Amino acid sequence: LQGGHIRKRARLTAHSTRTLAHMAPKRKEPVDDVAPVKQRKQRRTVPKDPNAPKHPLSAFMLFSNENRTKVKLAKPQLSFQETGIELGQMWANMPESKKLKYRVEAEKRKAQYKVDKANYTPPPEIIAAKAAAKAKKASSAGAAAPQSAMHVFATEKELEIRASLADPTDIAAFAAAVAGAWTALPDADKAKYHALLAHGGKVPKISASKRQRAIKKSAELGAKKAKLVAKLAEIDAELSKHHQVVGLSGGAPTGTETAMVVAPKAKAAAGTPSGKKRG
Repeated sequence: LQGGHIRKRARLTAHSTRTLAHMAPKRKEPVDDVAPVKQRKQRRTVPKDPNAPKHPLSAFMLFSNENRTKVKLAKPQLSFQETGIELGQMWANMPESKKLKYRVEAEKRKAQYKVDKANYTPPPEIIAAKAAAKAKKASSAGAAAPQSAMHVFATEKELEIRASLADPTDIAAFAAAVAGAWTALPDADKAKYHALLAHGGKVPKISASKRQRAIKKSAELGAKKAKLVAKLAEIDAELSKHHQVVGLSGGAPTGTETAMVVAPKAKAAAGTPSGKKRG
């Protein structure tokens, strides 16, 4: 009995040992070949020019800057993101009559930004950095081949077409002008650009400085045009004022009234022939 009891106790002990060993956490073997952590490649960008004209704010951003403090005082529990959502809802529910002043101010700032940008010359180091970045991008990507004969035509006529636009930087207006000019071009002239396309579309590129001068010239001509339009409006207002003074109800003189003014002068001129003296 004693021997059987000992053997039974030994079996229970062995079973308990195996159970405890199975329940114990497994030790992880040390790994020698650990994959190195990949470092994110820093993207090199052209340094910003602190003196360059700042891009103008939109009408909504002007409204937000004016009313953000009011919203924060009225609802201090809102986060920055929730404040932006609140301002967006206020702008959406605002009638167009109240939005008008913000839209007018945004258009004024946009026009002034275009003039300032056309008249601004970046420092030499900024120009050199942009040129180097552009050259590196072109060398890595390779020169893009023209997609159509109209693309070749647009490259050759770009400077001329942009100069004819009210805003030379408007991409949509430039594309529409190119499409219209290409449609109106005779087939005989289109053959030239089809031939250029067959040979790789080698058209002289417009330099950045030449394009900048064209944009500046276009802005100057646009300013002159605006002054002439304003001057014509002043002349029309003055003419209307004189019409009202002489009792013409703001309209142009009638044929009878014009004849009353012109007839005496014509009669005097007819009574004195050229080359003869009065006796």
